[in-house]
Amino acid sequence: MEYERHFYAISSTFSKMSDQSPDSNTKNGQKSSSFLGRIFKLVFTGFLCWLIVRTFFIQGMYIPSTSMSNTLNPGDMVYVNKVAFGPRIPMTPLTIPFTNKYLDWILLPYMRIPGYDEVRLNDIIVFNIPTDTALPVDCREFFVKRCVGLPGDNFSIVSGVVNINGQALTIPSLAISMYSVALKQEENPDSLFGKLGISGSYSSSDRIHYTLFMTWIQAEKLDSTGKTFSIVPSVLDADRYDSKMFPQNTSKQYRWNSDNFGPLKIPKAGETIELSLQNIHLYKTVIAVHEGNTFENRHDSIYINGAFATSYTFQMNYYFVMGDNRYDSNDSRFWGFVPEDHLVGRVIE
Repeated sequence: MEYERHFYAISSTFSKMSDQSPDSNTKNGQKSSSFLGRIFKLVFTGFLCWLIVRTFFIQGMYIPSTSMSNTLNPGDMVYVNKVAFGPRIPMTPLTIPFTNKYLDWILLPYMRIPGYDEVRLNDIIVFNIPTDTALPVDCREFFVKRCVGLPGDNFSIVSGVVNINGQALTIPSLAISMYSVALKQEENPDSLFGKLGISGSYSSSDRIHYTLFMTWIQAEKLDSTGKTFSIVPSVLDADRYDSKMFPQNTSKQYRWNSDNFGPLKIPKAGETIELSLQNIHLYKTVIAVHEGNTFENRHDSIYINGAFATSYTFQMNYYFVMGDNRYDSNDSRFWGFVPEDHLVGRVIE
């Protein structure tokens, strides 16, 4: 009888546990489902907040090239202020982050939320490269350059010096230029130049004459050593034509090079210019590509959207940019103006 009582007690316990197990499993399942739901909601909310901040406020990026050395070196991490010039509404909202892959189900026109500032001369700006016309604007590669020309400016480079409306633009302290240096006597170049942080030098066999890539501050320090006979900027002759220069005019009408460029007028929204066969090469990409008009040069006459045209009013603002490492930079001297709809933001220095 004692064993029977124990048997019945154990059976009764298992029976109660069996009766309670469905509810218990359901509760455990609900708790697990609720926990996973909270995790998913947390991750999704975090991703959405990150995406909003990255799209409209601030974005980090790495410097990919040497075009801005010494100011920004390859591999440097910089942050881009998108609020200053006004956040740009995504033109391809269905884009995979960190890629140029997108769906064309939704394509929006260029729109920008008003910012609190405008682009200023010598700002370091981030923009989408204008030449990659196979992709929508906001899917194109990012470039980082210094703004050296604003909308409406008369721009030129004379003997390596940027001129805006006839006035020389201040050269950034870290901008690299090329100099021809003659020493008073033979010196150990590693000792003399290395102490000043100057690199990329080469010399003739006499160990007296050098070509150096350095900043103007380094040039002044080198001159102050008393060991130089002369230090002069090394620039290309004004009549030396470089076919790679914008606007790549095959008739060589614009005999420009990287040190002697222009003059040219930078387009400004609402400003009207007279068109001619002489200046159309400067603006036909703006008119036909960036502002979406049909352009035709027919019988020595210009036709825009099928109508004979002697003038044109620009729809957007445009900018001229250069790298601080001016002898190793793919910039506006080679491909022209940066349209305002390509602007991403200002680098936070």
